[in-house]
Amino acid sequence: MTKFETKMRQQVTWYGTHAFQLDEAEAVEAASYDGGNDRGIDLFVIDDGPERAAIAQGKYIKRADKGPTPEEAALLLRALDELEDPQGLRDAGRDDLADAAEDLVEAGSRGYTVDVKAGRKLEHWPLEKSSTRGRC
Repeated sequence: MTKFETKMRQQVTWYGTHAFQLDEAEAVEAASYDGGNDRGIDLFVIDDGPERAAIAQGKYIKRADKGPTPEEAALLLRALDELEDPQGLRDAGRDDLADAAEDLVEAGSRGYTVDVKAGRKLEHWPLEKSSTRGRC
């Protein structure tokens, strides 16, 4: 893991503890999806309080005037389609994402919404309007 990947994972984990009141172990787990073939998913949380699933892509970017590219944001939005196929994720070797996909289906059956965020300013989310919000 590179220095930038480590800092990004630390940022996403910190965010999980603050935005979703996760304990440290829960936040580490919520931020464990990052890595090869992660579909752009760096954070996945089922948040029972406001009845939502939160999916985020964090970026550690040194320059304050830079953000994720449109392609990086699109990757995360395409991930929503891939999360509809847990078996496909298992076949691709991503059992963790397949489990998240099953959790997302379960949340959807309970009427939870889905919030998606791509960017480096996760500290303002979910307080700011999310990039995408819809029913599971």
